[in-house]
Amino acid sequence: MYLSLDERLEFLKHKKPPTATSEDIYRTVSFTGYRPGKLPFGNDYESEGAKKLKSALMSVFDQLFRKNYNCFLTGGAAGSDLLAADAVAEVLKSYGKRASRSISFICLPCHDHVRRWSEKDRNYLERLLNEGTYAFYVSDRPYYQGCMQVRNRYMVDNSSMVVAVFDGQPGGTKNTLDYAEKTNKKIVTVDPFAYLRTELFITKKDVSNHLSFLNCVNEEYRSVRYSDR
Repeated sequence: MYLSLDERLEFLKHKKPPTATSEDIYRTVSFTGYRPGKLPFGNDYESEGAKKLKSALMSVFDQLFRKNYNCFLTGGAAGSDLLAADAVAEVLKSYGKRASRSISFICLPCHDHVRRWSEKDRNYLERLLNEGTYAFYVSDRPYYQGCMQVRNRYMVDNSSMVVAVFDGQPGGTKNTLDYAEKTNKKIVTVDPFAYLRTELFITKKDVSNHLSFLNCVNEEYRSVRYSDR
């Protein structure tokens, strides 16, 4: 049954976050990434840039599915979170019955999360929820200071692998990756401008060196890329 976004979200208020065993966590992937303001295409999800980024994410999730990861957590923010949830949905759909034991969750931070969203973002989330992607609220109350960080840490804590749309810019995505590094998670990053996947970083030293490299990207080079938005 197709429900409006508001109907879906009201229903979710009565659901609790799923509990995860150590085996579940081992086979779970979480995602973090930029909101529209840090993406070259904003929230134009039909643009060529958005399609290329979604394709890059599908490639990553496809490879992880083939490595027996079967649970995928995305954060439910506008921008790359929605693209990532859509990418996961398409990958799992492409495997048919082989993905029958796989699941995708959108982890919403608080009850009034979408209150100020644009119609385009709301419609995208509504479609994902009506086409089979599950969702739940990490915090069982309206917005409060720090709820986004609580959501981000929940996803990292309940996964062994973190995929990120990231190129070194400061903010919530970087903070989440810093936390993932401290908790010894495997990390894959996808550049939102070049649409290139990095190598898989497994050891803590590899992750630390990679994040340090991204944080030291030449500012002049970065400013040239951002001026092309």
